[in-house]
Amino acid sequence: MNILLRHEEIRINIQDTQKWTPLHHSIMRNHIKMVKKLLDRDASIDVPDTQRATPSQYAYSFGNDAMIERFPLKPEWLNMKILDGKTPIDVAAEHGYHAAMNSYLNTPQTPIEKNHST
Repeated sequence: MNILLRHEEIRINIQDTQKWTPLHHSIMRNHIKMVKKLLDRDASIDVPDTQRATPSQYAYSFGNDAMIERFPLKPEWLNMKILDGKTPIDVAAEHGYHAAMNSYLNTPQTPIEKNHST
C-alpha cells in the first residue's frame, strides 16, 4: 500500500467486489498509520459498501480510541444509514464511544433530529 500511495494517479477510493475501499480495509485491520496516510491523501470517509456502511461506521464499530479520533462525528451523518437502519452516531453509541457522542451533542451548531434515537 505504501508503494501505491507514492503515485499521484492512484485511485484512492477504488472499490473491491464488496465495494470496500482501501480505507475500509485499513479500518477493519485497525491499521491506524495507513488510515492516516489514506486520509491525508483525501480518501473519502463516506463511500458506502454493499451494506451501505461507510468507513466512518466501521471506525466506530471496530476501531479503538486512536482510530475514533480520526473520525469525529458530523451532523451530516445523521442521515447516513446502513442496511439495518443505523447511522454512524447509532454505531458510536452502541459501541460505547460516549466521549465522542458527548463532544458531538455539545457542539452548538449540531442539529438534533427530534425522532433520532441514539
